[in-house]
Amino acid sequence: MEIQKKTIDTLTSKRLKKQERKSYSKVTGCMAMIGFDRNAATNIITVYAFEDTHNHPLTEFNEENICSPNHHLSIFDQELIVKASTINIGATKAHKLRASLKGGYDNLPATKNDFKNFWRDYTNIVGPNDAQCVVDQLIIRRDNYQNFNFQYKLDDDVLNAMFWVDETGRENYNKFSDVISMDATYRTNRYNMIFVSFTAINNHDKTINVGAGLISDETIESYSWLLEAFLSSHKKKPTMILLDMDAALSCSIAKVFERCTHRLCMWHIMSKMPSKDATSFFEKCVESVIHDKEKLQELVNSLQQLSETCGKGVSTRSSSIPIKDVIENIIGVPISSDVKIKVPSEIKTKGSGKRSRIKSVAEKAIAKALKPKRKCKGCNQFVNHDIRNCPINPSNVLRPFKKHQVFVKESLLGF
Repeated sequence: MEIQKKTIDTLTSKRLKKQERKSYSKVTGCMAMIGFDRNAATNIITVYAFEDTHNHPLTEFNEENICSPNHHLSIFDQELIVKASTINIGATKAHKLRASLKGGYDNLPATKNDFKNFWRDYTNIVGPNDAQCVVDQLIIRRDNYQNFNFQYKLDDDVLNAMFWVDETGRENYNKFSDVISMDATYRTNRYNMIFVSFTAINNHDKTINVGAGLISDETIESYSWLLEAFLSSHKKKPTMILLDMDAALSCSIAKVFERCTHRLCMWHIMSKMPSKDATSFFEKCVESVIHDKEKLQELVNSLQQLSETCGKGVSTRSSSIPIKDVIENIIGVPISSDVKIKVPSEIKTKGSGKRSRIKSVAEKAIAKALKPKRKCKGCNQFVNHDIRNCPINPSNVLRPFKKHQVFVKESLLGF
């Protein structure tokens, strides 16, 4: 029984230790105080008690901002947290950025936890009203700007698609509507909706935006609604439209933009060229003349002439205010408790791929540098490669060259 009692006491003490909250302030029982008394009849205030003796050292003047009562976020700090989130900067990095702008952490009255707490409140309030706030913002803009156009579609009170274009985009399309390009981009928002941009080229060979939209899926119905919204905004059809090899989009263009010529984008064609039969065709040509030096020389001359012909004319340019009121002031629209437009659920598209965030080049480089190094038998150094992919390995130096390319080079040198 004694052993069991000791075990229970040990577990209880451990739980009490875990429940203790870490705090930088301590209660010292200081009796320093001042008391006031106001006479209601005469409205005279008198001091009835005063004790100026402290049992602890006082806070220095330059350390007042670390006291909890002085922690507060300004309007600029709150807007910085929200705007920084649009470029994937979290509350912690936003706090570091704000401290550097203020000249150091000593000049910033808000702590890192204050920034994180505000972002937590912001996501809790705006999260379920996200789609409603976006639609309300664009509706307000449409009502106040004459040439701004905005349309949206709901599916059982869930935002399904939307299209918008401003006055500049409509003016650009009015002048440069002969050729436009459509491109669908994935994973640009937390709901994985598909962002479709409409772009054109001006007289300075610069891309200009003539409209944008969000759709939930890549079906003929969704693309048809988006193209109809585009047509109702601009009032005229384009002469030619460039797009990728999407069957649903091609059918929608033939349905909505009748007599409109549509062509495939050259970038998509060239990006898929390596996976086609061009390499194997070249290898067959080399193998057919590999034993005839004259025909091999003729093939090389023909390729050089073809390269010069194709290269002609090609350019080589390379606080005291409620948190809900603060958030409403930042986003510009009131947040209603009655949500009529719900946010879409996570959408799975052909371009969505993994649900993990795409890592940047810097993150990949840091992860590679943190990998444990091993000794390479080729260069006898502790590095992140082995003898198979060592830079000084002779086989790796000659790896980019094909067998027929080496043979052509040796033949031309008098093999």
